[in-house]
Amino acid sequence: MHFPTNYDKLIPTLEINTIELQWSLGALLYKLKATTIDEEKKREIVVFSVVIFCVVIVLILIAIILYFTVIKCLRTSKQAQNGSVTTDMNNLESNVKSNNDTLNQLNDKMP
Repeated sequence: MHFPTNYDKLIPTLEINTIELQWSLGALLYKLKATTIDEEKKREIVVFSVVIFCVVIVLILIAIILYFTVIKCLRTSKQAQNGSVTTDMNNLESNVKSNNDTLNQLNDKMP
């Protein structure tokens, strides 16, 4: 232990209450260092878990939004198809009626 020699009241000791000082200091430092390393690992795991949780939530929200947009698109396309079918049917009915009317007119004109 390289203490300066000009300390008047410094009494270096190797034992306190029959416990070797260097060993207890080393054990204390080891324990503190091990604790901080474990805490850092736990913090990293917690941060990683939170990031994964947030990513999963965002993916779920994106999936829900896509689902509703697809449903909306399908509904509008079905409504457009149904509307065009009814419009086509109405056109067909009006064409049939006009053709029937012309046939009736022609039949009336023929002797």
